Amino acid sequence: FGLGVAVSYWIDDVLFTPGPEMSFDRNECATVLHQGFLYVFGGYDSDARTLADTEILDVDAMKFTEGPTMLFCRSACAAIQLNDTQILIIGGHHGQCGGDTTEIFDIETMSFSLGPSMQFKRSSCAAIKLPTRQILVLGGTERTTEILDIDSMTFGPGPTMSSPKSHHDNIVRLDTSRCLVFGGYNDDTTEILDLSSLTFSPGPNMCSSGRHYPAKMVPLPVPEVRSSQFLLVGGQDELKDGIVTTKVLDLDTMKFQQGPEMLTGRSMCTVNKIDANRIIVLGGSCSYEYGALSSTEIITLDKEGAAKQRGDGKPLSHAMSVYNEKMGICNHTEGSYYAVTVGSPYDHDFFRS
Repeated sequence: FGLGVAVSYWIDDVLFTPGPEMSFDRNECATVLHQGFLYVFGGYDSDARTLADTEILDVDAMKFTEGPTMLFCRSACAAIQLNDTQILIIGGHHGQCGGDTTEIFDIETMSFSLGPSMQFKRSSCAAIKLPTRQILVLGGTERTTEILDIDSMTFGPGPTMSSPKSHHDNIVRLDTSRCLVFGGYNDDTTEILDLSSLTFSPGPNMCSSGRHYPAKMVPLPVPEVRSSQFLLVGGQDELKDGIVTTKVLDLDTMKFQQGPEMLTGRSMCTVNKIDANRIIVLGGSCSYEYGALSSTEIITLDKEGAAKQRGDGKPLSHAMSVYNEKMGICNHTEGSYYAVTVGSPYDHDFFRS
């Protein structure tokens, strides 16, 4: 699996810090970053109400504003950019059941229109662009995948995964020739998708005993350095509480190691790289009783940016205790924090369900 030399940066002063509040509590939402704006679609709220609501984060201002309403309520859907002006929203729960519908969001008109129907109903699915003007959609509850031809906007059958992935499937492009498929309820296994042959093979074990519903993996960015590591966030423990710990995948060894801790335990959250040095984690659920979260948190992967973000020069433990007191939820474990950071030329092709 090796891909050259991995580069690690241990940054003592970097940690997750509070980000802007979303307009809605959101669990299992979908997101797409486009030209400085993060578009957030659906999910379900603390009352277990499936949402048709959207909102938009201005990355420069770090402020959310409410967006247009989707055609369908959707949680656990996927979202992926079709072109410079359109985003495709795929599947998800429409109340009690999964859907085979899609819809297209027009960024210029801020409106939705009906998209092509899939071959299967899929919720907690994932999507990624292929090199051939196609989009691969996989997961939900089956081993099946399907491929959308962007020119004809029709779905056809795709390759079969080695094992069924139920609930919260994810896919990330590792390099120009491979993708990693991971996630699912109580599932530590991963699969490697070869993009030239469109075949699946076993990938590295996540070594996340007791971590159900892992949320998403995102490239750890430092612009000057070639991609070699990815950050995995979120999950749910045996007590149905959100997990604060993260994992880092090293592409040189294809093994997972411990990553920095989040401020809040989160399961079924989403995460995005929003610029060269910042990653944002959105929503999710802190515990089974608490429901969905509207909070976000940000990790800034350079010392100067992290110092500005924290702003008061006080110890890291102080920043955590202030946040914990404000939130009034979830216990956190204090300790040493680190970030392992790299850049990625492939992050624009990563999309999460």
